[in-house]
Amino acid sequence: MSVIKSMKIQVKEAYIKNYFLNGTYELKPILNFSISKSENKYTLFMKMEIENTVDNPFPIDMKVIISGIFEFESDSDDEIDRFMKKDAIQMMYPYLRSYVMNLSASSMLSPIVLPIIDVSRIKIEDGVI
Repeated sequence: MSVIKSMKIQVKEAYIKNYFLNGTYELKPILNFSISKSENKYTLFMKMEIENTVDNPFPIDMKVIISGIFEFESDSDDEIDRFMKKDAIQMMYPYLRSYVMNLSASSMLSPIVLPIIDVSRIKIEDGVI
């Protein structure tokens, strides 16, 4: 079992553009992640994007990128890798979800509420959630 020595979460980028469109729209957020390692620290980057496109019209464009820097007590790389691809995502997703909701509400828009996800029940491939 991975033992976390320290954890730090940061908002790396937050962007919103309002097109002032009226109507009813379907929310189709794109969620991606990547993991990097530097010495004994692992960084998980999570990115959420909503785009107004011809195929998927939406009244705003939004992008939020957060990072979580994890430092571990000595563990095997395989165990840490499994932790970063499941548990770390499960830990950080509520922060991303909350930030997206607060950013939209602070921008005088209806709050955008991302769906709740259970990482243990979804398939994560090639950095896409």
